[in-house]
Order: sequence, then C-alpha cells, then structure tokens
Amino acid sequence: MDNQNNLEGKNILIAEDEIINYIYISEILETSNANLFHALNGKLAVDMVNKQSFDLVLMDLKMPEMTGYEASRIIRKNFPNLPIIALTAFAFQDEIKKALQAGCNDYLIKPFKKKEFFILINKILEAEN
Repeated sequence: MDNQNNLEGKNILIAEDEIINYIYISEILETSNANLFHALNGKLAVDMVNKQSFDLVLMDLKMPEMTGYEASRIIRKNFPNLPIIALTAFAFQDEIKKALQAGCNDYLIKPFKKKEFFILINKILEAEN
C-alpha cells in the first residue's frame, strides 16, 4: 500500500445519500485502513459528529432532510477544527464558494479519481496536525 493512502486509525464519516456514491467512496478508502462511517443525510451526519470523534467528514452537498451546506455550518460551529471536504457533482463557482462559506475546508467534484482524492485528504489532514 502506498504510504500516502494509509489512514490507519482515522475515523472518517461519509455523509452521502446516494448508495452507489457511498460504495464508490468506501471502495476507494478500503485499502487505507481507515474506520468508515456512513450518514444518509446531513441531519444524521450532525448527530453522528455530536456523539463520536471523527478525523474527517466527507460531505455530499445535496442531501435530503438537511443539506451538506446546513450540516457543515452546524458541524463547523460545534467543532471548529474538524476537517470537512465537500463532495459535489456541481463544478459551478457559486456552489464551491457556498460550500467554503458553510465551513468546508475544501471540495472535490464528482466523479473524482483515487489519486486526487488521497492527495486532498492528506493535504487536509496534515494541515490539522
């Protein structure tokens, strides 16, 4: 395994309502040795973050019940140092700006490649240390 892909001991929350997208992300992370958790919407993501310690949140922006924008704002307020990466199918600058204003540290546009995914995750996690 590439050392850059080693996230052993890291708790990563994947907030994603589309099961196929969750499967794709979890398969990319499968070899990283991270502990993966799944929230089907923003409300569940907020609840999970309030109950358990996470090292990283991968936040889909368009979800039912509570959007990723709303969830990110709440998480950022309660956990100012928890890294959040927005995952979006929309490459529009206003969507990206809105995600960053909501408290996301960075973003990835779906579909993304494994290499760019790990580069961003490592950049975000290193910035937190």
